[in-house]
Amino acid sequence: MAYRSPRKTSGKSSGRKFQFSKVLPIWGVSHTNVVNMAFATLMHKLDIGTMQDYFRKLRILLAISVLVCALIGASGFGLKGFCIGGLLGLFAPVAPIWLGVLLIGIALYLVVCCLAWVAIWFIAMWLLHS
Repeated sequence: MAYRSPRKTSGKSSGRKFQFSKVLPIWGVSHTNVVNMAFATLMHKLDIGTMQDYFRKLRILLAISVLVCALIGASGFGLKGFCIGGLLGLFAPVAPIWLGVLLIGIALYLVVCCLAWVAIWFIAMWLLHS
């Protein structure tokens, strides 16, 4: 059986540590899930439901982005850059869409938080001046 040293208390009551995530508006897993669901919905609106649809619908844009990304990678890092650039080029057409959805989600989240703080501020001012 392992020896445990007695717990030292310094006059403070032993309680749970304060969790900032319960008070502050922190981006969490649920927010990321909402953004990912919005992205999936947008892709379905574009009639892209599977990877096969993605490659079929965006084949010209994919070919251009793979070529450009592979050449940029090859100019800086040789054969390894060519391969990695080509793979990254496969996702280049959809990356701005995902980033746009993510930024809109973040902006909406910040607007809601700011509006809540403004409402709290106005209610506090109304109560203090009454």
